[in-house]
Amino acid sequence: MSSFRFVIPLLLLAVPAALPAQSFYFVSKQQQFLQTSATGAVADPLGAFKFQAKAATSVTLTLPGGGTFPSVFDNKNSDYALRQFFATKAALDAAFPNGTYRMTGASIPAISLNLAADNYPVVTPQVTSVTNGTWNSGGVLVVNPAQPTTLNFSTFSGYATSGVAGLINFYLTSMSGDNVTLETEVFSQAIFGAPATPTPLTSYSIPAGRLTSGRLYRAWLVFDTVSTMDTTSIPGSAVGSLFSKEVSFYLAAQAPGTSTPPPVIVTPPTSVSAVLGGSATFTITVTVGGSTQVGNIPFIWSVNGQEIQNLSSSGVKYSSTGSTLTINNLTAADAGDYTVTVVTGGGVVTSSPATLSFAGPIPPVITTQPRGATVNAGSTLALTATATGTPTPAFQWRKDGQAIIGATSDTLVLANVTAATAGNYTVFVSNSVGSVTSNPAAIVVTSGQPSRLPNLSVRANLGASQTLIVGFATIGAKTMLVRGIGPTLAAFGLSGVLPDPVIELFNSASVKIDENNDWSASLASAFADVGAFALTSGSPDAALLRSVSGPHTAQIKSVGSGVVLVEVYDSGGTGKLVNVSARNAVGTGDNILIAGFVVDGTAAKTLLIRGVGAKLVEFGVGGVLADAKLEIYNAAGAKIAENDNWNALLQPVARSVGAFDLTLGSRDAALLITLAPGTYTAQISGIGGTTGEAIVEVYEVP
Repeated sequence: MSSFRFVIPLLLLAVPAALPAQSFYFVSKQQQFLQTSATGAVADPLGAFKFQAKAATSVTLTLPGGGTFPSVFDNKNSDYALRQFFATKAALDAAFPNGTYRMTGASIPAISLNLAADNYPVVTPQVTSVTNGTWNSGGVLVVNPAQPTTLNFSTFSGYATSGVAGLINFYLTSMSGDNVTLETEVFSQAIFGAPATPTPLTSYSIPAGRLTSGRLYRAWLVFDTVSTMDTTSIPGSAVGSLFSKEVSFYLAAQAPGTSTPPPVIVTPPTSVSAVLGGSATFTITVTVGGSTQVGNIPFIWSVNGQEIQNLSSSGVKYSSTGSTLTINNLTAADAGDYTVTVVTGGGVVTSSPATLSFAGPIPPVITTQPRGATVNAGSTLALTATATGTPTPAFQWRKDGQAIIGATSDTLVLANVTAATAGNYTVFVSNSVGSVTSNPAAIVVTSGQPSRLPNLSVRANLGASQTLIVGFATIGAKTMLVRGIGPTLAAFGLSGVLPDPVIELFNSASVKIDENNDWSASLASAFADVGAFALTSGSPDAALLRSVSGPHTAQIKSVGSGVVLVEVYDSGGTGKLVNVSARNAVGTGDNILIAGFVVDGTAAKTLLIRGVGAKLVEFGVGGVLADAKLEIYNAAGAKIAENDNWNALLQPVARSVGAFDLTLGSRDAALLITLAPGTYTAQISGIGGTTGEAIVEVYEVP
């Protein structure tokens, strides 16, 4: 297999030789594109978004939500790095939220790196036109190496004004072993000793004779916004944060009248089950022009969207003959989806993913830690943790180091807590091949502190014939504010919004008791009272304010289709809001079912949260989500709890709050969890990318 350098285009500073070498410590978020035609770039199918942290020395990265990741030494680049790839921006932001990141290590002072808010370049980098070059039907840019070639780029519109500096980098390297490397980069501001270039890079010319006929090349064009930067925290080093957009493409040098057939995958790699400590091999069969003698064409292997050439490795972790990839010294971290991209001058093709899994025993790993809280005396406390391992791990909860008799589930439930409940709680997780103890969760018991569930919001993409149903229930009379927002969302940069939402409000007997088409300006003060954002004056958004008691549902419809945000607020009254729910179609990517809710006050609140799909069949609902997964994220975007298949031990709790029973053994999801005051989201998705109708429910547990 031909090897080639994968560009890490962030801060590849072309500083003058007289300047001292720089070391870099940074975090970045990047949107990645692939260009295969003259009509523009598309989201990179192997990983449209990337998070990256890099350091010159060994460090631990702490996320805004409190999670930590160790850096791993990267032999290829001789630094320490963390890189993860995601299919959607929502998945990236959930795993690595915006906020302040920290790096700590033995050889550096603790440093803060700020990704405060999205600052991606506005324009997507791409080749807009080519002099002496054409894109073939296989997705490769073909040029005549005997003539000069000029690549013209889109213009980085925020280059000189956004953040500390704009950075543009173009990099081209050989995939065929002729050691050609072409690179240029410019900065809008003078940093690190590099001069400022006020005019952004808009083209690059490849001289005649610089490329070799019959050879393949790969290029990257990157637009970086350097959001924050300092050169004083660590002497001789730069510390900063970046938001980036990158496009890559393939280039073939071919003399006029010559061509190469595109590659054809005859046999894709197949999934492999292996054992820890052993090895696994993937194999692909490819033909070019009908021949399996493919010669020295590149085979680019990737795992979970990251190219193998960029993964940290030592010794002979990875070995390849091109059409085969072997992973040695297997660990649990090697599990995932493997693909291979094959390139010729005639085209580019990527295999379907093949999964590496493990059949043998795997020690337990705690994937979500229990979280501490301050709770009122007399309330219910629920601590939860999740863990993976083979065989399935067992749980044993402990208080102040002492085992709690009978506390052997993934959720610890303590009813009617008292001052004696306070302490540090951990869970010991074990199976036949290992054990691990969770971080401690500190529980403080107070009394009389306010704590309530004041609202729910759901954003959905509705088709013209779809209805979004939001339910809520009160004990006693409450004034509820319900809003269906479409047109005003355009003010927040959203496109394709629902043009004219309509709200219909029904009581428990399914009788319509109120409705609204276009909201009344008289409700503006009610919006402000509950902290809701203002609606655009005269917009056809919908809102109604009404006193209710007991269970009700709000149905949101529209003549057209598009994105809608539905909000339900507790706007006052002597009663109590005890549950909220929403039903809609669950899709994939950004179209999963996401509900936001708030725990208000100064004490934590215990909630039963459910994602129900399979059970809905019994209520006459068709096309249900057969296997729901529930994930809870905090305001920083950190995942704090998750559940795939619900635990039957929660059935009595569900009955106590008036929730319908789930069918034993169903693939619905449920969590009982105590949450500190704050903003949260409950996300419902389908296992294996499945789709269908589902309900997300949030119940207050006394």
